[in-house]
Amino acid sequence: MSVRLSVIIPGYRTPDALWRRCVESVLCNLGDDDEVICVDDASPAFPQILDVLGREDGRISVVRLPENRGQAYARNAGLERARGRYAAFVDSDDELLPGIYAKAISAIECDGTDIAVYGVRTVWFRDSLLRNDSQPRERLGVLDAKSLRRLLDARLFNYPWNKIYRKDFLDANGIRFVEKCIPREDEAFNLDCAIARAAWTVLPDIGHVYYHQSGTSLSRYRRYAVECEKIVARRWMKCRAVLRDADGLLSDRGNLDEARLLRIEWENMWRRETPYSMLERWRWLAAHRELGGFFRFLGTWMFSFCRAHFYFRPVRRWHIKKTAKGRLEEMGGA
Repeated sequence: MSVRLSVIIPGYRTPDALWRRCVESVLCNLGDDDEVICVDDASPAFPQILDVLGREDGRISVVRLPENRGQAYARNAGLERARGRYAAFVDSDDELLPGIYAKAISAIECDGTDIAVYGVRTVWFRDSLLRNDSQPRERLGVLDAKSLRRLLDARLFNYPWNKIYRKDFLDANGIRFVEKCIPREDEAFNLDCAIARAAWTVLPDIGHVYYHQSGTSLSRYRRYAVECEKIVARRWMKCRAVLRDADGLLSDRGNLDEARLLRIEWENMWRRETPYSMLERWRWLAAHRELGGFFRFLGTWMFSFCRAHFYFRPVRRWHIKKTAKGRLEEMGGA
């Protein structure tokens, strides 16, 4: 029997309760000719719930990777085992809303496109906030600069888990996740699709629920920070050329020189998920005198401290409430 849809779910150290919630929400969207590929990225303790779920439903297969190499590698491992005509991705701590895969596949087949995009509901547990991001139903076809800009502004472009892809399109163009592009491998993946001139369809339905986890650990972020920025910048420059961005709509991307990359790495070193010590930060800055010395260090520290304790969370709460007031009321009644 041919497989219609392969859903790839990578996970690392995901609690059993979240694995079950995610897989069950996916199964509610599948037919008998679909499959689910759960990829455990070498968690220290293998989640036994995967074996239980595999015994409960024959559509579920489990892949245990021998070593932890990141989400990009785990997704690629799932793609290599996928047998479906279409491929979709879900993170193991998120979930789907009912009926979204049927609508997305129907839209792809109706419009003759390669990728279907649907809306995202973001949940911030820490701040008790919700936000819906979606766009009206539209067949975009091959993206131009304006349509890509609209997807970016609507926060629908970068993620792979709010999309369904034709697997033969991915295979024919050799599109896979870039392992050394943490944490922007999702953006690079979809840029490769745009560069390969995929045809896109947008659905207005909210289909994916993204649970925003504060302080997520990015163990390889330090190692690949600057290389990641270079990879993404090169793709943006190529994308601008392919899409003939004569109006400069994407001019804020793909214009990174070495000085800018150094500034980006310095900013990244102060993120919460990158565990640099103060001494490591000072030694790095001392090795790059062109960025400034002690006063640059002191200014960055003061800004980071104020943003973390007095500025960031209150402003974020206000901004989300202001821009999503109508949608919050809609979701409150749902």
